[in-house]
Amino acid sequence: QNTDSKRLQAFIRAKWAQRAYVSSDVTDADEALRDAVSSSDVLSALAALAAAPDPSALLARRHGGEAPLHLAARKGDLVVAALLVLNGDSGELLNAVDAEGRRPHDLLAGDAAEALAELLRPR
Repeated sequence: QNTDSKRLQAFIRAKWAQRAYVSSDVTDADEALRDAVSSSDVLSALAALAAAPDPSALLARRHGGEAPLHLAARKGDLVVAALLVLNGDSGELLNAVDAEGRRPHDLLAGDAAEALAELLRPR
C-alpha cells in the first residue's frame, strides 16, 4: 500500500505539473481571459489561465494600456480579481499602471466592496 500511495502521489504531481487536470478548448488564452474577466466568468478565467504556457505573462499583458486586473477592478469583481492576484506575481500585478498611470486599486468605484479595496491595495 505504501508503494501504491507513493505512485499515486507521483502521478498526481506529474499531472499537476503538466496541467493535465484541466480539459480546455482554449486556443487563445489572452482573448479567453479578457472575455472571462469582462463577463465575470470565474471558471472560464481559470481555464484560460490553465491553458496559458505562462500565466504570469498572460496576466501582465495589456490591451489599450489595461491589464486584466485593471478590468476586474473597474468592474468591482472581487472573485475574479482574487483569482488573478493568486495566479500571478501579486506585487507586479497590484502595482501595474495602465496607460493613464492608474493602478488597479485606483480604478475602484467609490462604492467598491471593502474586501476588494483591501485585495487591490498596493503592497
